[in-house]
Amino acid sequence: MKALLISKWVGDSKQLGLLRRLLGKEQLAGTKVFFCVTAAGSRGGLPEWAAADIEAWKKMGMDVDVCDINGLSTDEIYVRMSNAELLYFEGGYTAWLNQKLAEVGAKEMFERLLKTRCYVGKSAGGCVASPFCMDTCTDW
Repeated sequence: MKALLISKWVGDSKQLGLLRRLLGKEQLAGTKVFFCVTAAGSRGGLPEWAAADIEAWKKMGMDVDVCDINGLSTDEIYVRMSNAELLYFEGGYTAWLNQKLAEVGAKEMFERLLKTRCYVGKSAGGCVASPFCMDTCTDW
């Protein structure tokens, strides 16, 4: 699995360099990104900081598929993730994201998809990438 786990997306030259190396490409424009906002929208609506992150990724020329997995079928999520080169999971409420991922069988999806895709997790999105969190996090 190729992963970048960060506490904050700043889009500086260091993070962009790590992202290029992770993806194995010099140009990020055109990269298909599954952008999961579930953790950020756990209390309804999308916070300004999450909307700013989405815009920052779009400004880099990436093809961003913004998705809240809450309420979607496992098949729909799998298809959308399958269409991406990069799976990005936004920060927010870790326990909520972990619960929603468990409900759709994300562990099994990740086992298949992350053989050929990259993962970037910001804050809560990074925490759920941990096997400890995936197995034990229920509420904080």
